[in-house]
Amino acid sequence: MNYTRLNDQLSSDEGKRSHVYKCTSGKNTIGKGRNIDDNPITLDEWNFILSMSNFTASNTFLVESLLAGNIGINDVAIEYLFKNDIERCERSIRKYFDWFENLPDIKQETLINLCFQIGFDSLCGFKKMLFHLSNNDFENAGVEFKDSKYWRERIEKKYKDRAERHLKNLTGG
Repeated sequence: MNYTRLNDQLSSDEGKRSHVYKCTSGKNTIGKGRNIDDNPITLDEWNFILSMSNFTASNTFLVESLLAGNIGINDVAIEYLFKNDIERCERSIRKYFDWFENLPDIKQETLINLCFQIGFDSLCGFKKMLFHLSNNDFENAGVEFKDSKYWRERIEKKYKDRAERHLKNLTGG
């Protein structure tokens, strides 16, 4: 798998923000697309973030201020969360899809990208697409991808290029 290409694609797709903001789905998000409503910051991550700050206030105050969007995190903390998110997605996919490792790199990267964007549970909703991928039937995987709510929502909005790139990577690549 080409982790540099995956990192570059996700970084481009997500952008980077140091303060908490609402994503297009209305979720509280920070860094490079970290949805902290559905994927809360872990204790280890909080400890890392707090160790990176120059603040002298109590940890409780810092956490509350961060979640309220009053203070932000630095680039090191953003990259730390981003790396953890990619690893979490890959672990979930590898755990439940034993055929994943046999896919071409670009298709592995695309599944991780989709998992990052919509979450593992939503990725599992692509049952027919995943079935076709498990059988290396990439053309029909693309047909099923285009027959999804994800495709319909993205193709009509500013994310058309992202959806088309995923389709191209699933069917060709």
